Amino acid sequence: MSRHSRQNSVSSLNEESPLISPQINAQRTDDSNLEDSRLSESLSYDVTRTESKSSWYLFLLVLSIGGLQIVWSVELSNGSPYLLSLGMSKSLLAFVWIAGPLSGALVQPYVGIRSDNCRVPWGKRKPFMIGGGLATVIALLALAWTREMVRGFLGLFGVAPDSDGVKVTAIVIAILFMYVLDFSINTGKLQ
Repeated sequence: MSRHSRQNSVSSLNEESPLISPQINAQRTDDSNLEDSRLSESLSYDVTRTESKSSWYLFLLVLSIGGLQIVWSVELSNGSPYLLSLGMSKSLLAFVWIAGPLSGALVQPYVGIRSDNCRVPWGKRKPFMIGGGLATVIALLALAWTREMVRGFLGLFGVAPDSDGVKVTAIVIAILFMYVLDFSINTGKLQ
């Protein structure tokens, strides 16, 4: 076995998985005066037992993605009827649904790059996942109460609750919250 192929086999065995502990630790004593045959004898393997992550860890991992899938399904099944009930035109509705592919194409790679460079003690992905989760909850709740929030806020300035200004403002705010929701879902999917 050549020296190069031994190094490749050792490096491929030392790959790390988030679900399985490392299996082989290669320790090599290299002396420039040794011959190649002695080098093969000096390569020692410390094989340890494979330990998998706990069921609780796997449950939490699946739970977070499951929650985001539920939000996606709520948005996709109820989004169009809700936005149409606000008075949005069908042609403007297409502008809203471009948010999903746009956020997947732009937000996820950007947040991935930012999280790769993040250096906090509790993990490089956790701040983005927690921020994305909180933004998802806030955007989903705000989207559900858009009409009432706009009526209440503009009512402070004496605007009639059934005026065209309230209707247009509610549509604009709903579009904004749909984009925030899509962007936050894609931020929270960084596992």
